[in-house]
Amino acid sequence: MAALTAEMGVKEKAIADARDALADSEKQRSALQAQYQDATRQLDDATKKMASLMSAGADKEGAVAQLNKSLTESQSRAKEMLKQIGDLKQEQDKQTKALAATQKSLTDSEKQRAELQKASLTTNQQLSDKTTELAALGANLSASEAKLAQLQKSLDGNQKHALDQDEKVAALAAENSLKEKAIADAQKALTDNENQRNELKKKWDDASSKLDDQDKQLASLRSELKAASTGAPTPQTKEDVRAYSLGAFWGQEVLSSLNKMEAEGLTLSRQHVANGVADFLQGKFKIPKEKMVASLKEMDTEVTTHPTEAKKEVSGDKGQNYMTTFSKQPGAKKAEMGYYYRVMEKGKGKINKTDTVAIVVKESLAGGKVVKDMSKMGKALVLPLDKFPPLFQSAIMKMNKLGRLQMVVPPELAYGEEGSAPDIPPNATMVYEIQVVNVNPDLKTH
Repeated sequence: MAALTAEMGVKEKAIADARDALADSEKQRSALQAQYQDATRQLDDATKKMASLMSAGADKEGAVAQLNKSLTESQSRAKEMLKQIGDLKQEQDKQTKALAATQKSLTDSEKQRAELQKASLTTNQQLSDKTTELAALGANLSASEAKLAQLQKSLDGNQKHALDQDEKVAALAAENSLKEKAIADAQKALTDNENQRNELKKKWDDASSKLDDQDKQLASLRSELKAASTGAPTPQTKEDVRAYSLGAFWGQEVLSSLNKMEAEGLTLSRQHVANGVADFLQGKFKIPKEKMVASLKEMDTEVTTHPTEAKKEVSGDKGQNYMTTFSKQPGAKKAEMGYYYRVMEKGKGKINKTDTVAIVVKESLAGGKVVKDMSKMGKALVLPLDKFPPLFQSAIMKMNKLGRLQMVVPPELAYGEEGSAPDIPPNATMVYEIQVVNVNPDLKTH
């Protein structure tokens, strides 16, 4: 558009210059015509004068010659002027044609400029409409991006919540599995206890029925016991040594039972225990049999279902002592979670968090009692690593493939104050031996 305007300006200036030149040409032609007319008049005057002089006589020949010369010069100048007038006319015609062409070009340019202005207005309007539409699209895009960011944030939150839920579900599943096992073990123990009680009752009944048959033997034993109470001699014969050894063995059994009861939180008077044994051998009881049976049943119930505070305290003391001793062993370390561990075999090959791991676990109390040994059961626990309880995840990540580790776990990371009857008492410190037997195995989860 600017180029067209500039071109039109140049053309308008050229037309103005052509008009000025044409005007100058007209002035020159007019001047030449005036001169031609003057020369024509002078020629006519000279002709008239020559005719008059010819009539005046021969004396006038010099004047005639001069007039003829002037006439010739005037005619030559008139011809030259006519030629100039013709040339000016031709030049004027050319300029007139050029002016007409320039005016036509200017008209076309004006028409083209008007069309371009109209097209420019249309383009500007379209551009304004597109700009408005683009602004609306930009606003919509900004709103969509904000909404997308909000949705992404919500999605991230949902994914994190889902992961947290998966971890909680895995932990609950593991805890439920342990509780189900504990319940199954408790039910089995209860059934075994009932069977033992029935068996004991049967044995008690059998023993009662055989009391009469043992009276003679008891009489002999009473006399021997009486002699022992007054200062029994050192056994000399082979039979005396056997009898003394059997009595010492029975004493060891009684002492072991007393120690077990004390570990369970029950402190019993050894003097009364010895008196009970002596009264049994003599067949004279200070307490009715029914009362003794009821007391034994009450004690059994108290031990299995209602552990005392003393029992809790003893269990806690044993576990703390065991953990202290374990922490001083070579290679023992304390994990961030609070348990102590010792890598027995590091293994080879890193275990990744996305791997499925098969492990064999041996679970024991700090006192040495084995609660469960999967290696003897021929079973393995197979789970994705992130589905194991956090305690086991931490232990597994400290080993490689085929590694083996032993750890001592305080009560608060194991079964807590409640324990898991009947095998695991309250406040029990647990000892685990874990071995990685496979990684990404083609096995079903046990």
